[in-house]
Amino acid sequence: MRHGYLTLKKLKYLSKNTNMLLENNYSKVTEELKKGERSGFINNFNRKIFLNNFYKKLKQNAGKLQKRIYKNSRRICIK
Repeated sequence: MRHGYLTLKKLKYLSKNTNMLLENNYSKVTEELKKGERSGFINNFNRKIFLNNFYKKLKQNAGKLQKRIYKNSRRICIK
């Protein structure tokens, strides 16, 4: 996959392949984008920035969740 701005198709692909389980978030994003495009707040340039920021937040949250799971699994093994 080429580096650069994300599209909705890439976001869905990345969400599946990084085990983030983002189906609910993906539908929320499409709804937000449609609302923004209808109202005129989101154009092509803003859309790319919006998707990039959203993906970064999801990736951070997934990383935090993985750390929590790892810590909990280690605690269970130690006990």
